Amino acid sequence: MFCDASLTGWGAVVRDAKTRVHWTHDELDHINSLELKAILLGLQSLYKDSRDTLIIPLQLPV
Repeated sequence: MFCDASLTGWGAVVRDAKTRVHWTHDELDHINSLELKAILLGLQSLYKDSRDTLIIPLQLPV
């Protein structure tokens, strides 16, 4: 899954499935919090029917 967030909304893509939503005024927060919310909401939206799924995070060089 690839996901991203901005101050206007978030989106996520897995293969051919994609989702995107605009934040409500009440959901606006610091961009770091919005990025984490985008990950959670993307997983909930695109993997809602999955069971026993392993999530492996991308390891970026430090």
